[in-house]
Amino acid sequence: MSLLSGSHTTFACGKPRFSARRRSAARQSKLDSYKPIVDRLLKDGGWNAQVILREI
Repeated sequence: MSLLSGSHTTFACGKPRFSARRRSAARQSKLDSYKPIVDRLLKDGGWNAQVILREI
């Protein structure tokens, strides 16, 4: 039997075994409250992660 013939090992009742995943609503990050501060530091030229972490 060919794999393309739709055997019971690859399809059940003519439908694929796995359905497409649903996208969940975007979750908030623990860092979301710090985003304005980080954005300001990056805008001011603070590209050092250790400095940004110390500032927040």
